Amino acid sequence: MAGNPTNRTGSPCEITIGWCELVNRDLLKSYLNAMDSPKPEIWKRKLQFIRSFAKEDRVITWAESQINILNKLPPKETLYLEAVETAQKLFRRGPLDEELWKRFEQLYWSELPLANESRAMESALVRFRQALLEAQIGNDDKEWGDVNQALLTLSRVVSNEVTTKAMQPTVENGS
Repeated sequence: MAGNPTNRTGSPCEITIGWCELVNRDLLKSYLNAMDSPKPEIWKRKLQFIRSFAKEDRVITWAESQINILNKLPPKETLYLEAVETAQKLFRRGPLDEELWKRFEQLYWSELPLANESRAMESALVRFRQALLEAQIGNDDKEWGDVNQALLTLSRVVSNEVTTKAMQPTVENGS
């Protein structure tokens, strides 16, 4: 029963090794639970908890590096503005600009969902993307009119969301 703290016959080294394995297993479980949410702010809180209670330098270093990565994520409002700007640039007849499309897809599939986009923003993006893809295939005036309407809706949503956020009181501005 090496590693069992109640084992009176085991050496102190065996007891310590068993306890360390238990702590590492618990930290691993904590890590897996931390990543069980789609919200980076929850990951961050759980990683801070892990960092606070970890005993090993490599676990502390790892948690700090993950927190630093999360701290570098741009604010949601910045992503909203970039998404609408990219959508505006994509709104033209002719072949899609590969770089713009790639960036739009990154925002659509990865960065905005990680930033916990609002339902209104999600719906507006889905509508714009679908309308743009249909217009690229059909290429008629009605479909491009749908893209225009979807872009207007997306712009309105971004305008409302960014304005609402900017008007909320913050600690920095004391409002």
